[in-house]
Order: sequence, then C-alpha cells, then structure tokens
Amino acid sequence: MSDDPKHHNPNHHHTLPWLERLAVRVPGYSGYRTGLDRRAADVALREAIAHQLEQGIHALEVAGRQCIDREANTEAEALQRIISHIRKVISRVRQASSGVDQFYKSGEFRAARADALHAIDHEVLELAEEFAKLCGRTSSGKDWQPHVVKHLEEIERKLDARSSHHSLAAE
Repeated sequence: MSDDPKHHNPNHHHTLPWLERLAVRVPGYSGYRTGLDRRAADVALREAIAHQLEQGIHALEVAGRQCIDREANTEAEALQRIISHIRKVISRVRQASSGVDQFYKSGEFRAARADALHAIDHEVLELAEEFAKLCGRTSSGKDWQPHVVKHLEEIERKLDARSSHHSLAAE
C-alpha cells in the first residue's frame, strides 16, 4: 500500500484540503514548493474546478429531464444552452492545464506570479462550488436561470483574469 494520499482518497482531485486553500495565502508559501510540485497542485486544482462544473451539468440534466416530463420544452431548451456553455467553460479550465509546463519548468519561474495564478484558481474553485450548489437548486423557483448564467459568467471573468495574469507571468 502506498503512503501517497492520492491513493487513499479516490476523490483527491475533486477535494482540496482546507490547509492547501489557506497555505496559498500565507507569505513565503511559494518558497516551500518547487515548480514541478506546484504544477501538480495546480493541475489538481483545475481538475477540481472542472469536477464542480460537471456536478452542475449533472444537476441541470436532471432538471432538463423534469422539464421534458412536464412538457416545458422552452425551459428544457434553455437548460441545454446553459449545459453547452458549461461544457465550453470546462474545456477552457482543462486547457489552462496545458501550455503552462514551460512556465513551471523555465529558469524564469517566479514563485510570486505562480502564487497569484494559484490564488485565482482557488477563487474559481470557490465560485465553481457555489455554482454546483446553485445548479442543484434549479427546481426551487422560476428565476434561477439568470442566476446560473450570471454565476457562470463570473467564473469566465475569473478565467479571463487568470489568462491575463498567466500572459504576464510568462513574460
């Protein structure tokens, strides 16, 4: 049996310890992790974000089937558009994992900039967790769709900020 905690918890990539969330905000944190360790942590963090968004899709698919059952076709079609949008965001989150190897392996690796990217990813994870919960409450009223879309757009704004920050970090 391995001592690696990832082997003990099959959902390792979907849950992040509270200590990890706190540690990224602690001055000097970056000095304790190498670029490659940080790379693995960042990949796990983005996978956790994608997992939360997938949970939102699952909840909306259930709501969509309920709409079809009660012949609320317009609402079901709106749900499908939102689900399609979420899938694009998930793809974007996962693509953020590719292309950053150079950043972490380069001699120009700057821990402070990596900390900033990691902090943004934590903010996105928190938004994705809230998003998944919001999607799970879709049956509690008719005004949920604008809230879901608004929350998804907030996640995208954070991803835009991350992209801008990554571009600066790569310079």
